[in-house]
Amino acid sequence: MANFDIVFGGGSVDNAVVGDTSTQVQAEDAPRKYLILRNLSTTATVFLAIGATAELNKGIPVYPREFYEITLDNLSSAAINGICEAGKTAIVAIQIGYK
Repeated sequence: MANFDIVFGGGSVDNAVVGDTSTQVQAEDAPRKYLILRNLSTTATVFLAIGATAELNKGIPVYPREFYEITLDNLSSAAINGICEAGKTAIVAIQIGYK
């Protein structure tokens, strides 16, 4: 994490559990400059919605053991919500932002 602190000016690591209803994975965060969301499930796909309610089979799919990045190229400070297709799936949210 020390290298991220140098490049991005600080950050945080957190987990969110996503089930079969829309769940906030990350809150709205104006200073956010980078975010990676990793689906830790080995079986369930997670669908993400940026600034909206997550819906099954819509939005950004994050397949099992895959990840989604928000970088300066697709930067958004909006809240991110997720929903999964079967059971509960843990997502690790690593947020790096200027402080």
